[in-house]
Amino acid sequence: ILGKSNAAHATALGKAILAWLPESELHEIIHLKGMSRFTENTICNVETLKTQLRFVRHHGYAEDCEEFQPGVICIGAAIRDYTGGVIASLSSSSPKMRASQEFLATIRERVMATATELSQELGSRSHKS
Repeated sequence: ILGKSNAAHATALGKAILAWLPESELHEIIHLKGMSRFTENTICNVETLKTQLRFVRHHGYAEDCEEFQPGVICIGAAIRDYTGGVIASLSSSSPKMRASQEFLATIRERVMATATELSQELGSRSHKS
């Protein structure tokens, strides 16, 4: 996504990766790709994005609440390799109308568990995706 899309700042997949980049690399990506608005919920402010990325690092998952596509909520998590470095991410999307707090909690747990499982298969010893 980072190399092929201008939407990393607006997707759970992208934020799950961006959160683990050095700040200089984050700024370079923003400079090259911009922060296009896709919906009225799209984050187009660097400081707001940084706040969300701190949330991702703290909680281990990223959220996109109608930031890329109206009516869609997405939860993503990073996948790590044997060095502990983030090499990819995975996500699950849902129509907002089905996204109760209970449903989202289940999706968060499953996305993070799957990211952890894939990371472990790649040799990662990290417990937080």
